[in-house]
Amino acid sequence: MHERRTPELKESSLAFVASKYFAAEAGAVVGADSLVNYRKYYADVLDIMGEHFDLNTLSVATVELLARALAGECVSEWKAQAKAAKESEKVYAAWLLRKQEGLVRKNGKAPRRVPMPPENLRGHVRTLKTISWLFTLARWGFDRLKLKRQPALPQHWGDTVTTIWTQITNRKPKVVREFHTLTEMRQLFSVRDRMDPRFENMVSVALGSRLGQTRRAMRSDLVLRPYAFARGRFTTPSGGRKKPSLEIDVSSRAERAWQKAFDTYLKPWEDRYQAREITNYHLYPGGTLADIAQSTGDPDWPCLTESYLGELFDQAEAIAGITKVAGRRFHGLRRFTRSTAARMEKDTRVLDRLIGHNVRGVGAVYEDPEDEWVLRRTYDVREEIIKKVTQKPETTNDR
Repeated sequence: MHERRTPELKESSLAFVASKYFAAEAGAVVGADSLVNYRKYYADVLDIMGEHFDLNTLSVATVELLARALAGECVSEWKAQAKAAKESEKVYAAWLLRKQEGLVRKNGKAPRRVPMPPENLRGHVRTLKTISWLFTLARWGFDRLKLKRQPALPQHWGDTVTTIWTQITNRKPKVVREFHTLTEMRQLFSVRDRMDPRFENMVSVALGSRLGQTRRAMRSDLVLRPYAFARGRFTTPSGGRKKPSLEIDVSSRAERAWQKAFDTYLKPWEDRYQAREITNYHLYPGGTLADIAQSTGDPDWPCLTESYLGELFDQAEAIAGITKVAGRRFHGLRRFTRSTAARMEKDTRVLDRLIGHNVRGVGAVYEDPEDEWVLRRTYDVREEIIKKVTQKPETTNDR
């Protein structure tokens, strides 16, 4: 009996072009954080189209096929979550009845309640981004490999996706940008001593930054040398053209947070750094705290992965008693920071510098990036926000 051979991948196939695109050295020149998202888009396309899909055949039909498949997956996921939520409510109701009848121990733990998914089905934006990226991949392949034609997104393709999405989900897509409330932020900051110390440090010294980028920060990104009004400067890594680095002027409060990190989870690395045995290391080392406790300060120790950072975030919210909201996570902190700052300051230079954004376009290149008033005002606004979220809820109004 002959073994069935798997057909070889053509040089224009999805899997072949993607393997070159994601290659470490010769692949696409994009930020590390963008690559994480692109790999997710690729996984979705691969699952639907298959590894042998010929990128030379990209067409309107491809857009329609992906739109239907991705919308269908979102509906299935929503139904599964809704079913799990209803089942958990039945279990909880039964437990509550038993408790009322005295059949549950006094300190008996209530069963976990799964929240109902929001009526506004998520996934429309990701569908658009996935399809757009597929055509970007094909254009990259045309420029560098052996694709025969240069693909272009079909005219009005976004409207086509939206129409299909609406038909399959029975919902008109609506963009919902979830953010953390002041009450939730106070809850979060009130349990900092019970968080993973790496996440505690992040929210203490880099609130408002893109935490997915911040996690990759190196010791060389932190300069603790007093100047003017600050104790130093912390620069988060760049995430590509659309996700620039963020410069944070270090306050005395933040300096104390850094010193706490140097004296605890970063001690093996900082001791060797100060002794000049190593020249650099990750400020947010990966692995469990038990792993880190065994470290001898290896300079090649990797940083936190984005997925593990997400787990630490979920743990912190659970400790604080905050209900998890799908799709919010790190974005909720940035949105809270930006919206709160907008009530304190109207100058867009300050608001941009606070979260590493740029709403002023090309005109910003004519502005002094080291304008002393902007730096100082950004510093003050950040500290005012920290002061606001560390106040006890009962002593202030929740606004």
